[in-house]
Amino acid sequence: MRVFVASDFSDGSDEALRQAYALVTATSGKLAICHVIAQPHMHAFFPQEYEQDIEAILRAVPEISTALAERLQTVLGQDVDAEIIVAPAQQSYAEIIRQAET
Repeated sequence: MRVFVASDFSDGSDEALRQAYALVTATSGKLAICHVIAQPHMHAFFPQEYEQDIEAILRAVPEISTALAERLQTVLGQDVDAEIIVAPAQQSYAEIIRQAET
């Protein structure tokens, strides 16, 4: 069984992590954790700023992946084998659903 949980680094998502981990350990499943980054809006008069924003997001993905792994360690108090997904999207909720379906 694969258990999917989205995290926005809030207290509520920490509780979701705890519950997902409990389910994974009870079923010998696999944990997948997702964080969605909001894509910047296109600047009508300054399109180069959009490109810079996208590049900044892409540079941040490894840092966010590391932060999610550290969050798992902090919230659960142990190293956890988890699939970490960081995805940019215009609509965060829609991307979370898409990732969950995948």
